[in-house]
Amino acid sequence: VLLVFDRVTGGGGVMAGLVAGLFMALGVSDLRDGARFGRSEAGRSTRIFFLLPAVALSARFGVARLYEEAGEMSSVLPEATPFDL
Repeated sequence: VLLVFDRVTGGGGVMAGLVAGLFMALGVSDLRDGARFGRSEAGRSTRIFFLLPAVALSARFGVARLYEEAGEMSSVLPEATPFDL
């Protein structure tokens, strides 16, 4: 909707740049957090889970409950657990 508004008003792509910048910043933040959780999993030989509600399209920003499952980490995909939906 924002990009259509920018096109109709003749904004010259300013809104597209703002939207791209926002999503790029979110992507960098996700990569950084993913690497941090990966190091935590490898250091403690556990798997870390974050549960999303069934109706959620994405995770909420802010404090969240994390769950750990003890076990040996392997390079193959693990079997399904009660945490996997």
